[in-house]
Amino acid sequence: MEPTGKQQPDRLPNRAPNRLLIVDDEDQICAVVAAVAEEVGFAVAACGSADEFRRLYAELDPTVIVLDLSIRGGDGVELMRFLAEQESRAGVVLMSGAEMRTLSAAERVGAASGLT
Repeated sequence: MEPTGKQQPDRLPNRAPNRLLIVDDEDQICAVVAAVAEEVGFAVAACGSADEFRRLYAELDPTVIVLDLSIRGGDGVELMRFLAEQESRAGVVLMSGAEMRTLSAAERVGAASGLT
């Protein structure tokens, strides 16, 4: 997914205190979240697939991750497991069009894995 109006990691300020990684396969969602985050001082990168996420995670070392539960090439729960394996300290914000029950279950999985 080619980001629209968002910086890529190679253009992000070094050592930016607030680094947001958006994981959603809908460009419009990424653009809205990125605009709000940039307005409050976050350096932002976005991606729409599990493979891109893993690459950008290593490059960006995000402080916050906005994670859609349904993306190309994987799902949010799988990516939360990856974050737990990496011992990520980033805050994770789950977002999805899924039912509240599904979001609650994903939140429990994340918390049980040690994610914030």
